[in-house]
Amino acid sequence: MRALIYTRETGQGVSPATPDPSAIAADLIVRIEGRSNYAIVHTKDGSAHLIAKGLSVLAKQLPTFWRVHKSHLVNPHYVAGSVGSVRFNALLRLTTGFSVPVSRRQRAAICAKLSPLSFL
Repeated sequence: MRALIYTRETGQGVSPATPDPSAIAADLIVRIEGRSNYAIVHTKDGSAHLIAKGLSVLAKQLPTFWRVHKSHLVNPHYVAGSVGSVRFNALLRLTTGFSVPVSRRQRAAICAKLSPLSFL
């Protein structure tokens, strides 16, 4: 299954069989940051794309991604481990070097998923 997300420039999505330069393959997405009714998709090559969809809509489109915080979705393939706690906030380290916060409510679920990798 190769899910695609379509950026705002296309207006509407096209079928995955149709090549579209503004389509982003899910396996290239490292993380998605929510900003109100928009989302910023951060890809493997370091680029960021603004999408006119909320994070909850994207979470339904990408069921394999982890919702680690109210404003962050993470692709588990790019998770390197945890940084630990910084002032009672757990951070998840990604292979790109970026760290995303893990909410207090999601900490136990993420810790269970990470147990072979690291500890929060």
